[in-house]
Amino acid sequence: MAVAPYGLQAETCRYVVIADDPAPVRSGPGKKYRARGELPASDDPVKATCAARGRGPEHWVRLKQGDHEGLWVWRDRLQPWGG
Repeated sequence: MAVAPYGLQAETCRYVVIADDPAPVRSGPGKKYRARGELPASDDPVKATCAARGRGPEHWVRLKQGDHEGLWVWRDRLQPWGG
């Protein structure tokens, strides 16, 4: 799966939070960026950019809807929504 460089239009995927604890949302792709809130576990999907699980900035997704639109979540905290 190709990931668009930052700032370009990227494919949209839907995810649900799979972690027992809320997933921190950050101002950029990485732990070096300040946490700006939390995304609670839910069965309701959120729209975000697509990314594979793993480590590094390419494995963070940018949220495309809701209160945290434009912020970033580590892909390993999310699971693709099965609808």
